[in-house]
Amino acid sequence: YMFMSIIDFPKLRGEEVRMLFDLKTYPWEAINLKGKDTNRYTTPALVRDRLLKWQVAVSEVISNIIDGDEVANTKSRF
Repeated sequence: YMFMSIIDFPKLRGEEVRMLFDLKTYPWEAINLKGKDTNRYTTPALVRDRLLKWQVAVSEVISNIIDGDEVANTKSRF
């Protein structure tokens, strides 16, 4: 099936992507990640802010798909 829209994810900085790989976590988890001993955030405030804005933008992009409003632009032949 073909769909009418293309999911175009917003850009994320290379160092933030590397940080996510190193932490082995997802952006939403990295925003709230705190140290075990200190209970302080493990990521800098500016990085958490950019990740939060990225997560909101992604949520807006895929909201129609999640809500089920996106439908295939071809009809089933079966």
